Amino acid sequence: MQPHTPGPVVRQPPGSAPGQDIHRALASLEGKFPSAVIWFGRATGHWWAMAGAGRRAQLLEAESPSALTAALARPDIAGLSMSDSRGPAPTCPQALLRTRHSTE
Repeated sequence: MQPHTPGPVVRQPPGSAPGQDIHRALASLEGKFPSAVIWFGRATGHWWAMAGAGRRAQLLEAESPSALTAALARPDIAGLSMSDSRGPAPTCPQALLRTRHSTE
């Protein structure tokens, strides 16, 4: 097994608060895809999303917000709904992720 190598550094424009670009991108993605749980992995440098619920849930990884937008917009992913009656309701960790990044 090879050691994990971190992804690219997210560069901040001069004078911006740390993480401001990440929060802006998260807000934009969540506005476009309200049923997905979306986060930025600081350790990996990648963007992540959990789309759908239960057995139909899909974990997505992308190198940029635009790449994650494209992945979430794919027809096979866009058709997934958090209200899938065949799977369990969103778990506490999913709710925690939403709360955590919105308060940072």
